[in-house]
Amino acid sequence: MGVAYGAGSLWQWRIRADEPGFHRYFLAEGAGWQDALDFEGSRYVGLVGQILAGLPTANLQPSWDLCLTTRGLVDPGVLFLGYAEHGGRWDIRDAEGHVPAPYWLLDPRTGSVVARGRLEPGGGVIEDDSAEPRVLICCETAPQITADGGWSRG
Repeated sequence: MGVAYGAGSLWQWRIRADEPGFHRYFLAEGAGWQDALDFEGSRYVGLVGQILAGLPTANLQPSWDLCLTTRGLVDPGVLFLGYAEHGGRWDIRDAEGHVPAPYWLLDPRTGSVVARGRLEPGGGVIEDDSAEPRVLICCETAPQITADGGWSRG
């Protein structure tokens, strides 16, 4: 599994902020490709691998029906991953037992654990009153998270 970083001006290889010949829709105003590497979102891509380190991701498939809040990825009974750009409550509906009970809710910008717990059989609701991005990990295998709420960098 991989991720890509697609900031404006980056994939167009716009060398200078004032370089002509590019459609404005695909550009970050006032930025060339090297500037785009320093945008805030650029560091989040590197965190994905650290957040998912040690988790059994090899057999994940798209899931459109287990979470009413957002789509996710699932390896039934092994791992469920979800991402919510604007946080909010997570409503898991899982009569078949595809979503493991232990969960961790993380801030993907820092790797910090903002909530953890266990889902009831059949799913349940995980409340999150934040409007910030969140990643939900449901897995019997604990993520490589340290006691202080961040991930291990080893």
